[in-house]
Amino acid sequence: SLPIKESLAQAKDSRPGWRGIWDQDLTNLSQLPCLESLSLKDPVYGPNPVALMCNYSTHLLYHLPNLKRVDSYNVDDKTLKELAETTVIKKKMYYNMRVKTLQRNKADLLFRLETERAALQANPRNRIFKLFSAVKDIEREVEEQREGLSSSFKENKNPISPVVGDEGKKENMEEKGSMAADTMMISQKLQKKKEALLKRIAKLQKQCEEINQCHQESCEQVNNVSEMTVQRLLLELETGGNVRFEDGKQTDPWYQTILPSKS
Repeated sequence: SLPIKESLAQAKDSRPGWRGIWDQDLTNLSQLPCLESLSLKDPVYGPNPVALMCNYSTHLLYHLPNLKRVDSYNVDDKTLKELAETTVIKKKMYYNMRVKTLQRNKADLLFRLETERAALQANPRNRIFKLFSAVKDIEREVEEQREGLSSSFKENKNPISPVVGDEGKKENMEEKGSMAADTMMISQKLQKKKEALLKRIAKLQKQCEEINQCHQESCEQVNNVSEMTVQRLLLELETGGNVRFEDGKQTDPWYQTILPSKS
């Protein structure tokens, strides 16, 4: 409520001995502009765990520039506060440099993944293009065969030569039947060849899809690892270096202590 906020804003001396205060809670104390004295290591109350963390004093002086006394020490010195500010700025520059390096490495990895995908798909795509051209040629040839057979039947139905006898008609019918059979056989062979080419095209397309899927999974993994590492660095910066992350190896002495028991 409003009265509580006003009383907090007017706070000048804080010796609570709160053992529940942690590093991030110290930053929230910057909302108390009139706070001038803070004691978390008062011998009467005992030290708060946050006061035992590294960069504790630097963190206080940077986020609470109006402080004049910290843990019974006089810090109303411009030089001390400038030193704390310089230290924090250097820390921010260091972590910002590491984040930029991570982003640059991520961009390089994504570019290499894209290049590798293009190289892997180059041969299948070229073969698919050639196979599609072959399929078009087969379709064109089948169409020409059909048109030729149709034209032949039309010519036989409307012959220019005089009408021949029964024997000539019989030979003509046999010739038409032979032409139709040959055309049908050729069309069937071409159709089988076309089906084989289409199966090969489908296989190559599936190969390209698998390459795309592997590329997408690799990109997601790179992005996830990069984002997780950036969040780790930001957490290290926010906690003043009190929280650090390390990728463990089986050869590290501490690694075996965190493994789950087999029993």
